[in-house]
Amino acid sequence: MKQSSTLIAVMLTLGLLCRDMIAETEKEKQLFAYMNSERSRDNLRKLVWDRDVYKVALDHSKDMAKMQKVSHKGSDNSQPHERIRAAQIFASRTAENIAGDINIISAHTSLMKSLYHRENILDPEFTHAAVAVFEKQGYLYVTEVFIQKLIDYSLAEARAVILNYINGYRQKKKLGPLVLSKSLNNVAQSHVDLQTKMSAGSPLLILGTLSRQMGSVLVNVYTTNSLTFIPEQLQVDFTKENTLLGIGFKRTKGSLCPGGCYAAALIFGEK
Repeated sequence: MKQSSTLIAVMLTLGLLCRDMIAETEKEKQLFAYMNSERSRDNLRKLVWDRDVYKVALDHSKDMAKMQKVSHKGSDNSQPHERIRAAQIFASRTAENIAGDINIISAHTSLMKSLYHRENILDPEFTHAAVAVFEKQGYLYVTEVFIQKLIDYSLAEARAVILNYINGYRQKKKLGPLVLSKSLNNVAQSHVDLQTKMSAGSPLLILGTLSRQMGSVLVNVYTTNSLTFIPEQLQVDFTKENTLLGIGFKRTKGSLCPGGCYAAALIFGEK
């Protein structure tokens, strides 16, 4: 009897969870598959479905149906990038396709014939997307939302990716690998935390402190949309005769980068 009660409770819980989940219809799956087929034809990586992005797209499709018109501007005057930010989605780039039609095939065909919409579907930098189709009186309101998503790396993962990238660069220059320094890591992280909190301020504040404590060091602070993209002007420090490296990292958004970006600090030093 006790087992039966437990089973019923579990089933009820699962039922509530399923009720709260947003269903992805066959029309949406079909349209999403069309987009990835177009990308495969151009040898581009496939887009990954994102459920948070789907909620944004679905809300806009419903909103268009309510307004009875196809428009990027919402009934609250919001624009596509504003809706993504309001959903707290970390995305360095965003785009939106919209269409109104009576069937999915003609909607996709019209989007591919439009230069702007076609470029969004075939943009190699977009990583995630979602499609929402809302039907009202036989008419389909379609919203496709694309983002370049910023992965939520742990600090250890981010440091490993950046260190491997820099050491790969040094290896090509026939230089020995850099080793992470705990003390430099801590200072670099403090610097990133300070800069992202203030969204301004001078890196020279930290540089002066380091110079007194550790002698000659090199400090680089930058923002990026990819851990393996470090501004070219900073790469000259990769080949300096240093042995130690400190890495600070944080995924952030704000005045530094409204949609989201990675903030990083690289501190090069010697033993």
